[in-house]
Amino acid sequence: MRRASLLAMLLLLCGLVVPASHAASGEGILLRGSKTAYVDLYVYVNTTIDAASLRLSGRGSYVGFFMSPAPANRDTVGALVMPRVGAVAADPIRLGQSWEVQAGKYRVFLLTNGPAEVFVPITGQGYRGYTPRGTAPLSVRTADFDAAPLSAGASRKTTVQLRSRSLVVAAGRATTKSLASVDRVTACVTAATACSTTYAATARLPSVTPWSYGAELVPPGTYTGVLDLTRVGGADAATHVAGSVVILTIGIQT
Repeated sequence: MRRASLLAMLLLLCGLVVPASHAASGEGILLRGSKTAYVDLYVYVNTTIDAASLRLSGRGSYVGFFMSPAPANRDTVGALVMPRVGAVAADPIRLGQSWEVQAGKYRVFLLTNGPAEVFVPITGQGYRGYTPRGTAPLSVRTADFDAAPLSAGASRKTTVQLRSRSLVVAAGRATTKSLASVDRVTACVTAATACSTTYAATARLPSVTPWSYGAELVPPGTYTGVLDLTRVGGADAATHVAGSVVILTIGIQT
């Protein structure tokens, strides 16, 4: 009886110290928290992140991460899930320049507005868990609009004025009750009044719910998040675009 009690206590203690996540079974960085925040950490290897092995889960309306190197002589890395604009775990918004990480210091942001867990697989890093606590202002601006029946399309421009270096994301998803229309959605972040080939834009076309995004890390200044809907096929019904412009303040890193 005494052995059974001792065994039960040992199992209980093990349950308290072992993380509830299965992320501990692999090498990489685990971020946990319930609000957007950052932590400064070191990556110890040069490698390519397997984007298909990212795990981003949360109970808010968005969840993601962004890795900003210091000094800025390496690529940024990041991803964002925001179902409202079409970005899901299997097909997230890519926030960084690539999936390449190099040894050195990074400021790593957890992006969320609810309890969340993000696991970034990095072979050779070992398993390291963090609860980011550094203040990281993030705002989400709604950028919804509609294209009327029989119209050629519509667009929405959201101007943002930045006092600090920031990551700006524009994304939108189109839905319609039409059985005939084919909609093309494009998105970008630009310093001009229209999208330019200088800025990244990713288009999904055509599909049942086409979506698109553009993401840029920019210095202080005035920028525009542009969402554009173009009718490629029939236009017998209205189309609604659920859009958002996300602004994460990065600021100066040391």
